[in-house]
Amino acid sequence: MAPLTTREATQGTRPARVPAAVRVAQALLVPLAFFTAVGGMIFNLMPGAPGTVALGIALVTAGLGYAAAAILLSRSPRRGWLLANVILAVHFLWGSVQKIIIEGEQEAFVFAAVQVIILVSLNVPPTRRYVTSRP
Repeated sequence: MAPLTTREATQGTRPARVPAAVRVAQALLVPLAFFTAVGGMIFNLMPGAPGTVALGIALVTAGLGYAAAAILLSRSPRRGWLLANVILAVHFLWGSVQKIIIEGEQEAFVFAAVQVIILVSLNVPPTRRYVTSRP
């Protein structure tokens, strides 16, 4: 009899336990999604807002991406992990660092800290093993 493939061997087995670091990332991605999307709408899409419409659309999209990543981390860990890392990296460099260094906005430190905590929790060894062992 031919040996089972990885997919055949894992079908019917109980899914691996989700690491605590993934749950931490999910718990922080949800409020980050809300504040990013709502902030994008309030500060960029409302009449008389100081920002631009393109920026508002980008922030709302990022917020929706954060929410999708939080859900995907349980359902399709690889996709959720990739989506979260890409959005976090771009948002951290463009949003937080740019606001802190160039604009001197002290409030951005909170977002930067949350983003760093999520990035670290997504890239610790237990999370990497969980993500790479799942489809």
